[in-house]
Amino acid sequence: MRFSLFVGLRYIKSRKRQTGVAIIALITILGVSLGVMCAIVVLSVLTGFDQQLRKNIIGNRSHIVIEKTAMGSEPEGMTDWESLVQEVESLPHVEGASPVVAGEALIVSDYGGVAYAQLFGILPDLEEDVTDFKENLETGKLGEGFQIVLGGELASSLNVTVGDTIRVYVPRAIGHIYTRQAYPIGRGFKVTGIFRSGFNEYDLHQAYLPLETAQRLYGYFRGNRINQIQVKTDNPDRATLITKDVTRHLREKTGDPFYYGQSWMEQNQTFLDALYQEKSIIFVIVSLVIVVAAFNLVATLLLLVMERTREIGILRALGASRSQILSIFMVQGFVTSSVGGILGLLGGVAISRNVNQVAKGIGRLIGFVTREPFEVFPQEIYYFSEIPAAVDPQDVLLIAVVTILATLVGAFYPSWWGSRLPPVDALRYE
Repeated sequence: MRFSLFVGLRYIKSRKRQTGVAIIALITILGVSLGVMCAIVVLSVLTGFDQQLRKNIIGNRSHIVIEKTAMGSEPEGMTDWESLVQEVESLPHVEGASPVVAGEALIVSDYGGVAYAQLFGILPDLEEDVTDFKENLETGKLGEGFQIVLGGELASSLNVTVGDTIRVYVPRAIGHIYTRQAYPIGRGFKVTGIFRSGFNEYDLHQAYLPLETAQRLYGYFRGNRINQIQVKTDNPDRATLITKDVTRHLREKTGDPFYYGQSWMEQNQTFLDALYQEKSIIFVIVSLVIVVAAFNLVATLLLLVMERTREIGILRALGASRSQILSIFMVQGFVTSSVGGILGLLGGVAISRNVNQVAKGIGRLIGFVTREPFEVFPQEIYYFSEIPAAVDPQDVLLIAVVTILATLVGAFYPSWWGSRLPPVDALRYE
């Protein structure tokens, strides 16, 4: 192995090389470096989006939602919620809990706007311990009575702002549990605040109102009932396991088997799966770019074998084995691609850490050519102030493994072909 490594490195350093072979080798290095660089940048941006979206979900919704169902069907609500909240807050890994009355509604404005929304009746002081409600308030506040705080996109779709009046319609079940029917009940509300969470789905379909008002609206006022307890944990990634502990404790403490809970991951399972699938598919696509670039080695090493035919014959005549000849050219292919991979790694990490500056530069260049302002990452479309990017060491390692495997596969055939040259044929015309 030392012999093959020594000869392979000598061949790389040798100045006796045809211009065409040298140019193709340079193109191979550039191709691998660009492939690796693009892969790192793309996956870093996807990872940044994933982390930012998870942060928005966790910040705007509690880590765990506890509910209670009677006879496994109709929600009956939870009485004596003050003691239940205190009981949940006393559990390990729980940082905060708050009562909520949640329900669906149809909102109609005086300006012709109609929208579906999820309403959350809250106590603002307790809600701050569980979600980022206070930090997300763009203007106004949530007071008492028939006041409501709308998501920014929801307010835009209704053509309303702070100070305007809207009408909220909710379904109210009337009658016996087996014969009851739902009838719409409407009340007027004053818009007293606008919030923006950074997540379009929440800003478009979410609104907050005082807890007591929501109890009256949805029929939970009698008995001072609620239908949810929101919980914040000390580790969102372990929310599913903590959910089981919380629900089991409530069932044992109250003797009621109808308490159940869902973690934020279970509530958003489809969305999180879509993010994972998207990243996986894009990783396969960018890996193909690396594979195509690495397979330039086939042409490079074939030309190199043809250039070194005489040397191969001499080495074989002196006793070098076929495996040693194969290793010599495998070393050359591996080193050539490694140089490209290292350059691509450094370039990809550098661009990922400065992706917003690069995007602005590209936008200025396109704007200069088209004579019109151009924005690569419009904030009003993506709802982020800048491109989120995060370099994940696991992604970098995976890209390195793909590059090495593609390099070894691409270098094998030319190296094998060179090792099979008979010494007599190699030296016949020398």
